[in-house]
Amino acid sequence: MTKILLVFTGGTIGSTILNGTINTSEKQGFKLLDLFEQIYPDTGQFHFNCIQPVQLLSENLFPSIWETLIKAIEAENIAQYDGIIITHGTDTLAYTAAALGLYFNNIKIPLLLVSSNYPLECSQANGLTNFQCAVEFIRQRKQAGVFVPYKNPGFETLVHIATRLSSCLQLSVILSVCKQRLF
Repeated sequence: MTKILLVFTGGTIGSTILNGTINTSEKQGFKLLDLFEQIYPDTGQFHFNCIQPVQLLSENLFPSIWETLIKAIEAENIAQYDGIIITHGTDTLAYTAAALGLYFNNIKIPLLLVSSNYPLECSQANGLTNFQCAVEFIRQRKQAGVFVPYKNPGFETLVHIATRLSSCLQLSVILSVCKQRLF
């Protein structure tokens, strides 16, 4: 049996839409597990131990949250797990991935940060696909280290080295589009 520590932190993957507003929900992480169990052929081969040390949208994250997250993971006996999956928002994913990649640079199991471009109830959400990739990466014992699986629309899911991600520069893209329209 593959044993996975599943760490819920909120983010879009842990959010729901209510009255046109996206916000975190303590139950949404478990919805991810429910969706996974509905589509995965043999969920009995996995045991997930779930913890939820923080619950926030990643744009509200600040560096002291990394300390809370690290302490929660270290409080678990990680030697008993085949891997760790952390659900996280996309807005600050690159920063947390880099911080955890540096901190857990000598980890003996895979640690994967999983996010979603939309809340899970949206048909275009990639969170479940990203989560499946993380579970398979752990199940197949690909390699130890800190990684981020992510599926961009129209492409296959890629597994990135956590310390090699760059932040999404949304404002720069918007400014670039505005400049093109002005000139």
